[in-house]
Amino acid sequence: MIPNLEQFLRALFLRFQKTNLEYVVLRNYEEYPYSVHKPDIGILISPQHQKLLLHTFKSACQDAGCMPLFKFHPVNMISLYAIQPDHNSDGSPFENFIKVDARTYKALKFKNLMENTPSLNYKVFLWEIKKKKINLDGCEFYILDQPDEIILLLKQWKRKKDPRHKKKIFEQLKKPLLADWIQQINDKSSTDIKTLLENPEEPEYDLFFKQCVQTRWGKNTFTRFMKTQLIALGIAIKRKFSSLPPVFYFSGPDGAGKTTATNEVKSFFERQHIPYKYFYTLNKILRHIGMRFLWVKHLLLAKNKPSPTFQQFKGRGNGHLDRNTGNWSWRIKKRLSLVLSFLDFWLGWILATSYRFLGYTILIETSPYDLFIKYHMPYFPGLESTLTRLIPRPNSGFLFKASPNVIRERKKELNQDEIRNYYCRIENLLNNIKGNNYKTIDSGQGIDKMSIKIREEILVLCHSLIRG
Repeated sequence: MIPNLEQFLRALFLRFQKTNLEYVVLRNYEEYPYSVHKPDIGILISPQHQKLLLHTFKSACQDAGCMPLFKFHPVNMISLYAIQPDHNSDGSPFENFIKVDARTYKALKFKNLMENTPSLNYKVFLWEIKKKKINLDGCEFYILDQPDEIILLLKQWKRKKDPRHKKKIFEQLKKPLLADWIQQINDKSSTDIKTLLENPEEPEYDLFFKQCVQTRWGKNTFTRFMKTQLIALGIAIKRKFSSLPPVFYFSGPDGAGKTTATNEVKSFFERQHIPYKYFYTLNKILRHIGMRFLWVKHLLLAKNKPSPTFQQFKGRGNGHLDRNTGNWSWRIKKRLSLVLSFLDFWLGWILATSYRFLGYTILIETSPYDLFIKYHMPYFPGLESTLTRLIPRPNSGFLFKASPNVIRERKKELNQDEIRNYYCRIENLLNNIKGNNYKTIDSGQGIDKMSIKIREEILVLCHSLIRG
């Protein structure tokens, strides 16, 4: 358990409150904030707040000087670890940690075949739960209200046989209103409540538990069953995509250090044995369609001249020399080039996604946002506003920034006004799409310092997206 547990728990629940995260602590909260059982914290969260939970937990870890680690389980749970390295008395290292197990629904198993099947059992979501706020020595958080708490205690008592759960059940039954509610459910049984609780393996206990659940949340009718299963399926699909390895975009004008940084990251991944795939945005459709267009044009109009090369195509149609000629045909060509570039990116993205399902981290040099700016692309407000909404967001992006003088030394074909215009437009574009996960990298400070900053960000994300 981490040494500053009290401080961490207070800060964590305070952040939950400030971000309006919807949650409830399920059990074993009696000794918060000074002690945590095992140590893990079981919570139920709203399915819509999974990303908010990850962000909030990561911020709380940073405040407490801990390293966050997220483990995605296949269906319904994320384990969040706050890890703090320490040393034993003999100097050997070990890790203090606290764990939060976050579920998006509680699955309740009954004896019949369908409802005892993990994927088909009775499901209860946060919006069906009664909760209340408590304050334990200045630490405020939400817990289950009655009768929801005793129902889940009955489940835990049967599953784990922990005397603490049995003791708490009997304590709760001393409350008159709850005792009456339980007694009404058990009226048809010939076994009294205390005898029933002493024998959780008996069929009567299972029947009693099922009656409690159905009295509180209703029978598992076909309508309820289909509704909860569809919600659970949506959560599972979203969870699968959330747990995929990360995607990194590398943005910046030519000469800003993108390729150098990307090669450093590739070398780092190879040393750390992290599987990855590298993509460059402008090398598929534009190349093949453009080359064939020039080839057809060559056949029709210039039979005696040599066939055009790809470098000639790049220089003519989508390169540094393709500046505004003032003709309307130039703008039409650029608009077509932008649409083809976008289609080019999406074909590459489909391939990249298939690699992510196989466990590969994705590096994309010349990000799709660069397509709207680089190579003297004019500003098309409507087209940019529409297409940028269709671009998948990366886990993290890097904008490489250097002074126009430095870039000019590397790329003589660019002028300083064009470089300044690039940075102005890319920053406006990222602001419009709320690209908060983009990091600005000063590529003029040298490759070593630049690589350290990039590796720090990449390591956090690669560790944070470990799959269970």
